[in-house]
Amino acid sequence: MDYKRNRRYFETINWILIGVIVVIAAIILYFLLLIGIAILLGLGVYIYFKLRDRPTDGEIDDEFKEHAHTVLKKGYGKLGLDPEDLNQMEPIVIHGPSLDSISYNPAVKKGKDQKVRSSNHEAMAFYFKEKQIYFYHRVFSVIDDEQNEVTGEIFYRDMLSIFTASTTSMYFNDARKRDEFFNLDVVKLITSGSMNVECAVQDLDKVRTNVRRMRSLLRQKKSA
Repeated sequence: MDYKRNRRYFETINWILIGVIVVIAAIILYFLLLIGIAILLGLGVYIYFKLRDRPTDGEIDDEFKEHAHTVLKKGYGKLGLDPEDLNQMEPIVIHGPSLDSISYNPAVKKGKDQKVRSSNHEAMAFYFKEKQIYFYHRVFSVIDDEQNEVTGEIFYRDMLSIFTASTTSMYFNDARKRDEFFNLDVVKLITSGSMNVECAVQDLDKVRTNVRRMRSLLRQKKSA
C-alpha cells in the first residue's frame, strides 16, 4: 500500500491563505519585481506538489476495497478455520469508514462525490459453521502502517438479531475548519450476552443481500 500517495488524498490546501499570499505577492511585484516573481513561483510549486498524483475518490475507494478483501483470507489463519468446514453459507466481508483512532486519529475528508471518507477503515469477515458464526475484525489505516484486530465466535443460540442502522456522526472538516455531520451506516449483531458486534458499511445497498441471507440462516437455526 502506498501510504504516502494515499496521504495526499486527505491533505487540504488553504485556498484563503493562498489568496492572501497572491495579493501580497502582487503588491510586492509592483515594487520589487524579482521578489514578487519568486513568491509566485514558490506558491505555484507548492500547489503543484500538493495536487500532483493525488488519488481520486474512486482510487481511494479501490484501496479500501482491495485491503478489506484480504481480511477474508487472513481470518482463516487467525481463527484456525478450514474452508471446507464452512458449509452453511459463503463467508462474507463488509467494510466501511472508521472514525476511531488506532495509534493516531484518522484524517477525514468529504470527496467530490459528497461521500465522507476516513483514513482509518474497518472490515469484518463472517464465517458460518453449523453451530456458530466466527468473525475476524480489522481496523486499518491507508496513510500509516497501523492496525487493530479482533477475533471471536457467536453461537446461533445466543444471537438475538442482525440489522442495519444509520447514525449521525460528527467529523472535523479540515478544509472548512468546522465540525460537520454525516450518516454512518453499520451492520450490527446483537446477542443475549455482553458481546455485540458491529461494523461500518461503505455502501449499504451492496450488503443488503448478505444481511438478508444472514437473517435467513439465523431463523433456520433458531427454528431447528
